[in-house]
Amino acid sequence: MRRKPGNRILVAGTLVALAGVAVVVVLAVGDHGASAPSRAIAPESASGAWNIFVIDLKRREPVQLTRNDEEEFTLDPAWEPGSKIAFSQANCEGCPSQLLLIDPLSRTTSRVRSKFGGFIDPAWAPGGHELAVARSGSGLYLIDVRTGVTRRLTRRPTDASPTWSPDGRRIAFERQVSPTNWDIYLVPSRGGKPRPLLRTPAQETSAAWSPNGRWIAFAGQGRNGNWTIHVVRPNGTEDHALTSKRRSSQQPAWSPDGSRIAYLDQSGVEPIVLVMSARGGRTVRLSSPSLQANRPTWSPRGTEIAFAAKR
Repeated sequence: MRRKPGNRILVAGTLVALAGVAVVVVLAVGDHGASAPSRAIAPESASGAWNIFVIDLKRREPVQLTRNDEEEFTLDPAWEPGSKIAFSQANCEGCPSQLLLIDPLSRTTSRVRSKFGGFIDPAWAPGGHELAVARSGSGLYLIDVRTGVTRRLTRRPTDASPTWSPDGRRIAFERQVSPTNWDIYLVPSRGGKPRPLLRTPAQETSAAWSPNGRWIAFAGQGRNGNWTIHVVRPNGTEDHALTSKRRSSQQPAWSPDGSRIAYLDQSGVEPIVLVMSARGGRTVRLSSPSLQANRPTWSPRGTEIAFAAKR
């Protein structure tokens, strides 16, 4: 199972203390350069289950896609380059998870075939035919969604949160390197020896490759305990922060055109989703503090954001 390093909040796979979470899809509209908060997102149901919702910010009316009961958990949304959303789901707290796909328009779901189970953290390869996933306590795997063929990529039990390079040749992921430290590593998608992205004593997690392949965004922990969104070249050079060290920010996600980054701001009572320019600066708030947000992911058109949220 995955453990939280320091202030990390991504705990998919453990499924502990996560009842009452919804996966929310937000259609981001309007002026992305403004710093105005959106209206609070209020799911149709307060059943205590994880579900998938769609919200059009023009109408502000949530549409629920899934109908889970209180014992089911839906996490780790990842938008396909086409139209479907991959996510992991477990039937109960502590139960093995499976990978599912949902079409937001038809609301039909299908299971991702594999001879293994217990997968979390799905990440789509360019082209949408393959998923990189973490298997709790086992490492990273690649699954061909057309055939179900599954191959193992890494063997460290704590390897998690993969993200593909735009050319599909490399995968960045996070690895626990000591009881109190996680770092980002790169590995060829065809297999090979992982290498660290940076060599610093600080923690680095939540890697996200830019659409043009020139940058990797990540969250780095400072001496004050806060997390800051950084970008760095894939060769480990030109590392610089985009968010303030006075706040705590994690889980960056690039927009499809590379102009914006969505991320979690953890400075308040509950994490919220913000969007900023890829160069940093002013932000737009997309979720309400009434939701404990997690794992933002962009739609292929860049008009929607999916994220997990706990009321």
